[in-house]
Amino acid sequence: MTIEVDEEELEQGLLGLIMALVEIIKEVIDQQALELVEKGVLDDESAEQLGQSLMDLEETIQQIEEEQNIEETASETKDQLDRTVDDVLNTALNPAEWAREIEAQEGESVGTVDDGFSEGEQSPEAASEGGDE
Repeated sequence: MTIEVDEEELEQGLLGLIMALVEIIKEVIDQQALELVEKGVLDDESAEQLGQSLMDLEETIQQIEEEQNIEETASETKDQLDRTVDDVLNTALNPAEWAREIEAQEGESVGTVDDGFSEGEQSPEAASEGGDE
C-alpha cells in the first residue's frame, strides 16, 4: 500500500501548526506581561520595551504567515487547538460532564455492536452448543 502525500499541503499544514503554536505562546507571554505590569513588577521603561517587543513579534508572525500564504491554515489550526484545550479543561474541571461523555460513548459502542446475524438467527457456534434456549 502506497500513501501519496501532497508535499505542499503537508508543508503548509506543518507551518500552520508551528505558527499557531507560536501565536499561543505569544498570547501566554502577553498575559504574563500584563500581570507583571499590573503588579508593578516592571518599571515604565521595561514595560514599554516589553510591549514593543511583543508588537514586533506580532508583526513578524503576520509577515511570515503572509509570505508563506498560511494565514487561514494557522488560524484554523489555532482555533482547533483552542477548542481541544477548552474541551479538555471543561472535562477536567467538570467531573459531571466527564461522566456524561463516558456514558454517551459507552452507549454508542453498545448500540453499534453487530454480530452479523438477524434476530432469531444463531451463529454456527451457538447452534452447535445446544440450539434455541
